[in-house]
Amino acid sequence: MTRDFIILIVISSLLFVVDSSEYPSLSDKGFGSISNISPHSQLQLGDVIEGLSTLRRYLQFSGYHKDTLNPDSDEFTEDLKSALRVFQRTYNLDVTGQPDSRTVSLITQPRCGVPDVINGDSIVSEDDSEKIIDWMSPLNKNDFTYGFYPANNVKLLSEAAFKATVADAFSWWEKELDGKTFTETLWSDQSDIGIVFLPLDGKLGVVGTTVSDSTPSWVIYLDSDENWVGTDVMTEADPLDLEWEVKHQIGHVLGYGHAVNSTSVMHPFIYIGDESSTTTPLLQTHLHGGAAGGVGAGMGTGFNFFA
Repeated sequence: MTRDFIILIVISSLLFVVDSSEYPSLSDKGFGSISNISPHSQLQLGDVIEGLSTLRRYLQFSGYHKDTLNPDSDEFTEDLKSALRVFQRTYNLDVTGQPDSRTVSLITQPRCGVPDVINGDSIVSEDDSEKIIDWMSPLNKNDFTYGFYPANNVKLLSEAAFKATVADAFSWWEKELDGKTFTETLWSDQSDIGIVFLPLDGKLGVVGTTVSDSTPSWVIYLDSDENWVGTDVMTEADPLDLEWEVKHQIGHVLGYGHAVNSTSVMHPFIYIGDESSTTTPLLQTHLHGGAAGGVGAGMGTGFNFFA
């Protein structure tokens, strides 16, 4: 399965190209339909249940399922059962190998587009601390610049509002990591981090991702189809906390993997209507150093959502 689109952005003399031709995409056959999967707790091998193909593609997308021969199969197979067991073990669920109610409840939440397993290695922490991803990063530095793609269009938020919300997310990391600074600059190939809003896979599903080895050095993509809100009261249908998601993606830029702890900013799932970034901020994350070169070791070229 391939993502059959090319995002082409021309900014003055800067040509910014994302060629998305190889990475498996759930949007092609309804990533959003993952929310319609029904839980089952007593499936037998060989059972054919509508929706299992969507579950199979989801687990493949997230790195748990390696089957690329028949991703459209609705048959309950041993490899699908095994992938479910790994996912359940990762997130401290009952390890049943079944798409039971707790498992389906988590899987159907909107999530980050960075997989939990990259090149066979899990990037998910096993406790309260964040796991440092041990790929080399080009951003092993203290002073960062970030810029906004000029054509960004965010539903429900004015340009000033979404820029202020993003700035608050960077400020949060400055407080968490003493000595790191983030300064807004114009979008250019000299920026360390770019902020881009564009359609990813329709509403919900994947709501944001981070890509390295690009121009700027890292680009944070946020799904423009979502009902993003800043510090406003969440009154729209399926509102998502923009500040929380930006904090999460900045964490990837800084080298952090995913966290099992749902109160951590590095938890890959974002909960609809949860004003995560404005409640108990000191409980959102526990950032412990000392692993794999410390903050800034980073993801390097280990993963590209569009590649």
